[in-house]
Amino acid sequence: MGLLNRWIESLDYEFRVLDSCSRHHSPHSTCSKCIESCTEAAVTLVSGKPIISTQKCLECGDCIAECPAQAIEGFLPKRMIHQNQLIVTNEHPPSIREMLVLYKKGVKTLIYEQEVMNTDWKQAVSKANDRLKELNEPPFSIQRKKEKLEKKNLREEKFSPYGKKRLNQQ
Repeated sequence: MGLLNRWIESLDYEFRVLDSCSRHHSPHSTCSKCIESCTEAAVTLVSGKPIISTQKCLECGDCIAECPAQAIEGFLPKRMIHQNQLIVTNEHPPSIREMLVLYKKGVKTLIYEQEVMNTDWKQAVSKANDRLKELNEPPFSIQRKKEKLEKKNLREEKFSPYGKKRLNQQ
């Protein structure tokens, strides 16, 4: 099983640090990628091992993406996806790994409603597209949506019989 597939499978559980963390195996480990990646200081060391505070964690997924040993399991951040298109919001942009997972799941277009796309999002998309180019894959496309997507319409599409049929055809 490939590295990316193992990482994707780890996304269905609550956030926690697994025993495969190098700090669980050796008291001499100095890895701190998960701690450094957390802007909310939700990942801290307790008795030399990383612990995730559920009170502080925003579920951004950065610790999952940065862990070199895939020793953190949890959910991908909550993102709005409409018809296999990622909706750009004012929230924290996805990591490169998260974008590659979304790409593999069929999300190949980003839609934004603002006049100008947020700089952080532009940088995230640019880095992901650079990686896709290295993998000989087409890049993400970016489109500006002039009318607002109504949450009501998204809900109807997901839960109406016709919407379910359309979602299954994608």
